[in-house]
Amino acid sequence: MPTATKEEQIRADTDRLHQMGYAQQLFRDMGGFSNFAISFTIISVLTGGLTLYSFGLIHGGPQQMGIGWLLVGVMVLIVAAAMAQLASALPTAGALYYQAAKLGNKHWGWITGWFNLIGQITITTGIVYGNALFAAALLTALFNYPSDLTTTGGKVGVISIFAILLAVQATINHVGVRLAARAADISVWWHIGVIAVLLVAVGILHPLHPLSYAFTQSYNNSGFGSPIYAFLVGLLLAQWTFTGYDASAHVTEETVNPARRAPWGIVNSVFWSLIFGYLMLLALTLAIPDLAKTAASTNPVLDIVKNALGSTGGLMLFAGFVIAQAFCGLSSITSNSRMLFAFSRDGALPGSKWLHVVSKKYRTPARAIWVAAIIAFIPALAQFPVPAVYSIVVSISVIGLYVSYVIPVLLALIYPDRWKPGPWNLGRYWPIVAWVAVLWVAFISVVLMLPEYSANYTGDVIGWLTATGTWAGPAVAIFLIIGGLYYLLWGKNHYTGPIIMGSEDEMRRLEQETEKGSIYREPGVTEPAPTLAPQRV
Repeated sequence: MPTATKEEQIRADTDRLHQMGYAQQLFRDMGGFSNFAISFTIISVLTGGLTLYSFGLIHGGPQQMGIGWLLVGVMVLIVAAAMAQLASALPTAGALYYQAAKLGNKHWGWITGWFNLIGQITITTGIVYGNALFAAALLTALFNYPSDLTTTGGKVGVISIFAILLAVQATINHVGVRLAARAADISVWWHIGVIAVLLVAVGILHPLHPLSYAFTQSYNNSGFGSPIYAFLVGLLLAQWTFTGYDASAHVTEETVNPARRAPWGIVNSVFWSLIFGYLMLLALTLAIPDLAKTAASTNPVLDIVKNALGSTGGLMLFAGFVIAQAFCGLSSITSNSRMLFAFSRDGALPGSKWLHVVSKKYRTPARAIWVAAIIAFIPALAQFPVPAVYSIVVSISVIGLYVSYVIPVLLALIYPDRWKPGPWNLGRYWPIVAWVAVLWVAFISVVLMLPEYSANYTGDVIGWLTATGTWAGPAVAIFLIIGGLYYLLWGKNHYTGPIIMGSEDEMRRLEQETEKGSIYREPGVTEPAPTLAPQRV
């Protein structure tokens, strides 16, 4: 059977999207590598693995890197495989919440979408804020830039960089999917190159400990007497790093042949992040000069690379980390904005009609992109009253995202007759993989809501939450209460679930109108046509 051309495949993908009720408004140009690159870049072991390295040292020490990373990585690979099967069966930008609505009902769709929204907002905050922390540390070493988070000036210095990064990343996303996709492609090779330099320069040429050090040496400065408890809490390091790979599903409407390429993007991004991240963590950990001193440092990663390579070499490698993290933030906004676009397209968010407008020139969800960036900025403002905001934000993102990851999986197990597997599937292993995924997420969600630090605090409740880092559970509860009230007061009477945007002819006319004035055009489009209002079913 002859291989379909790209144009033929795009037409087939558009037809499949029509069957699910949506017109092809976004520009479909991504290949398989770009789809993988988006998720690989959002996972970014040079972001999560480095910005939470200090947290891992305090909660478990070297064993957190040698054992914790592998444990979490294997379990996340199982979750990713379960998600990939559903991404192949139902390839839309709505992804998880669309799957939940189709496999369950509109209520499950709403719940899944709201959890994913919580996760998408806070993961972008966590990624870009972590990038700002590392960029500020680099500028401090070079120019004495204010970055000390115990002072107001340092907090202002970090949040200023945070705002600049968000603005630049949103602008790049605004002007086109091609630019964002190419940036993600470059990011993959940048990550691999930087990790290779780290492995050779630090792990091979300057190791201070044998390999067994990463498996036998523990460390606990959390205040808890139980090293097992501290180790479990420290799994946040790996669990948060392995987030955001649902991006491959969110950009399916911009990917050619998404039923095959999106699932592989999900699974491969996790697998290769597991491998490269493990090598990176081992290299850093085996080069720790003094465990207690390094764990107490403001930025242990900077201290390790400077000790191994000297000031100049260490700062150059550290700058490579900062650039990789900027790529990560760029891809996070890509994914975040697509989720906002799809959720608002179905009328599930306040201001949905305004929010899901597509840029006529660039064919990107421009308003959703800027809203995603602005909303992501807000949680970081909590650094002024709550110093431990970073670990709190990332805990919330893990809980929000992973709950949204497994709700459709659970519904697919309960209602197997409501869906048909796509070309990428696990066959007879699907039920086992799916149940393990659900159980792991239930377990890790509870762990990440536990207190992070032990503190004999006798003051008010807010002070206790701050001193112990126990904000994740209450924060998730607040998000759910807000979402629940919004749904009860408005959503249940107006939100009807995923829409059908019209008949086949009407959707094609809408697609032609979308292309009018755009610098990106789909194959075979010859004339514009009138706009079309979505219909609900």
